[in-house]
Amino acid sequence: MKMSNKCVSIIVPIYNSEKYLTDCLESIINQTYKNLEIILIDDGSTDNSKRICETFVKNDKRVVYIRKTNGGISSARNKGLDICNGQYICFVDSDDMIDKNYIMDFMNCLQKNVDMLSCCFLKFSKNVFSDNIVKNYKKVSYDINNKYKLLLSTSKGYVWNKLYKRDIIIKYNIRFNEKISMCEDLEFNFNYLKYCNYVIYIENQNYFYRVSSNSISKKMNNFKWFSIYDSYNLIFKNFDDYDIDTQKKLIYSYNRFLFEGLSRLKYIDNCGKNDTQKFIYAEIKKQKSKRKKLDIVRKIKLFIYHYFSMYIFDFMKNRNIKKL
Repeated sequence: MKMSNKCVSIIVPIYNSEKYLTDCLESIINQTYKNLEIILIDDGSTDNSKRICETFVKNDKRVVYIRKTNGGISSARNKGLDICNGQYICFVDSDDMIDKNYIMDFMNCLQKNVDMLSCCFLKFSKNVFSDNIVKNYKKVSYDINNKYKLLLSTSKGYVWNKLYKRDIIIKYNIRFNEKISMCEDLEFNFNYLKYCNYVIYIENQNYFYRVSSNSISKKMNNFKWFSIYDSYNLIFKNFDDYDIDTQKKLIYSYNRFLFEGLSRLKYIDNCGKNDTQKFIYAEIKKQKSKRKKLDIVRKIKLFIYHYFSMYIFDFMKNRNIKKL
């Protein structure tokens, strides 16, 4: 049974996005699937984002504009969750774009027993249409036994390439953690998947992710990056609930970030630097027994991150990656 008559709420967090905002919003309002509620959450922008949003509100009755005091992307997304009315929910970041069939492809695959859908994404920097976009409509299904694999596979742990059931989010009060700045998407998805029985991944590059040097992960001296450890510790609380493959991927990913953190500290001038360094060394020691469970390939990769990541970051710095 197809769900093509259901309303979908698309939540767009916005902060000083005037450069790319029009392209983003046009890709949303031009969706082939028309039953949309488009919620624009302006997180205290100081540029022309407000004016751009008001133009779209004036021209399309499906668009809702909310302006709030700056609180970060998680705060903006949570505000959208508080006011949305659609049976299904999507998130689109304000500097990204979506294919015209982004929602339609989701809805055509959505059946009553499906609790989440996800799609492939295309990274771009200038012209999204310069590369061949994959459209093979191949579907991969995940059930209650392996559903967490979705977040550590091609789909990744982002929220912006997924479709959610509003009923699940409301019933279990699933929200974004406003205290962390890294991997808040991943934590949200792990919390959501607790209550999912069936998930589908569509191998269509329907979401277009704009690569930017302004992200937290690209800024070598941004201390907010280290909240990634808080995210993973929250995810690890339910470690025994995950399938073995997901556990190993989490162990590898977390340890990689621990070794990466040691290199990032080289660029940090923050009063919490010493405490963070002590925490990382303690975690590396604590994770030793878990690392033994990894296959030889992942062990080699972690060895490289441990001993050579500082050279990688020096290279990135020399390529003029912007700092905070």
